[in-house]
Amino acid sequence: MEARYLVDLEWRICHAVNVYVFRNGRDGEQPVLVHVPPSKKKNMKTVMNVIQERVKYPVGYATHLYKMDGTRIRHPCELEMYCNYVVASNYEKHFKCAEYGRRKSPLLVLNRESKHVRVLRLQNENYQQWLLKKKAVRVI
Repeated sequence: MEARYLVDLEWRICHAVNVYVFRNGRDGEQPVLVHVPPSKKKNMKTVMNVIQERVKYPVGYATHLYKMDGTRIRHPCELEMYCNYVVASNYEKHFKCAEYGRRKSPLLVLNRESKHVRVLRLQNENYQQWLLKKKAVRVI
């Protein structure tokens, strides 16, 4: 068991990793594919420098890396191939729970008084009135 652990640990240290990275608190954005070569997997500071080159922040820089459940990555050996991670900047250090990678539905964006909703409501009311008239004609 210990030998297998050492082999797995050596593989994680010596091999390159491709990871998908989301920006913290930004739901609906597509992830950025980041390639971390084995020479940069010595410590988290060098890993974060590689991520900073790919994920651009308008102000600040990448400092923390989290898994999708919010647990912080503290060592480069914890990175897994093609997994999703969330990167936080020095301004927003704490993990923000959001729906990363999911597109927002356009129907959720519409408010109650939008033209689309009014047209649907009017069509529904017209249909209900037509059904009532049809039932009234049958009774007579």
